[in-house]
Amino acid sequence: MNICRFAVTFAVGIITASCSDKPGGDQNNDSRAEPLEADAKAPSAKAQDRDANESRSSREPERESAEVEGSTDLQPHDEEIAEDCVAFVRATKATPAASASSDCPGCPLDGTEVLRIQQVKTDRISCTSAACEVIVTIRAIFNPGAGEAIGGGLTGWISPEQKTEYLRGHPPAGEQIYPVRIIYKRMVNEWRPIEFDRADPD
Repeated sequence: MNICRFAVTFAVGIITASCSDKPGGDQNNDSRAEPLEADAKAPSAKAQDRDANESRSSREPERESAEVEGSTDLQPHDEEIAEDCVAFVRATKATPAASASSDCPGCPLDGTEVLRIQQVKTDRISCTSAACEVIVTIRAIFNPGAGEAIGGGLTGWISPEQKTEYLRGHPPAGEQIYPVRIIYKRMVNEWRPIEFDRADPD
């Protein structure tokens, strides 16, 4: 009987010890699992940082490009200067005496275009933050025509002798060269010509 009781007591002790070890083992497993979960989350945070850096890097060239493009607005473009010169030359017109003595000197003149532009060359541009001075050389020829008076545009550049010949129906031959000084003023997002004047020939 003592041997049997001892065997039963020993078996119960082994079973009790075995049961008491299992929770501890689970805790160890849980404690080991937590760092693994933290490690699993770490690459996600690193990936987010990498994506953010790549996004910032991709925006940098776009911003630099925009700055380069924006710098071209610091002065009038050559195409704009040429268009303004063409309009100025075409405004030189031969008109009847009645139109020349109109009560509206600032109104557009109806008449024949005196000159036909051949070439516009931009010689120099100097600018401040609000205005630009542009020196150009305009090459043009006289159109066939006649009239009572010449007005608008390049009228001030045409000599009295040439005006007289043109109005009589004998336009001067050959290419004419007109040095012009244009003052541009900054208007919001564009440059506008506000003054055309003679330029000193180089």
